[in-house]
Amino acid sequence: KDDLAKAVTDLSLNSKKSFEPFVIRANGNAYECTGRTGKGSFGVVYKAMVQATKQTVAIKKVLQDPNYKNRELQIMRMVKHPNTVELMDSFYQRDKEKGEVFL
Repeated sequence: KDDLAKAVTDLSLNSKKSFEPFVIRANGNAYECTGRTGKGSFGVVYKAMVQATKQTVAIKKVLQDPNYKNRELQIMRMVKHPNTVELMDSFYQRDKEKGEVFL
């Protein structure tokens, strides 16, 4: 219980920090990230807008460990159900400063 309470408190405190919007360009699309909606053990979820269509989307940024295969992406590509979020696109991005790869 204490770990969960701390995690919720940390998330609440971190969400109050100012957010600088940024644009991600991938696969011929430009995604304007307007806010952070969540943070977990494996990544961050951003609220974004596809600049060409003005469609609101969520972008989940997950650190890729070269020792592990991303099963979540494989499953999301297969699942088509009205009760799940549809995967629209996926792309990899390299953090040039840290040398990390994100999905």
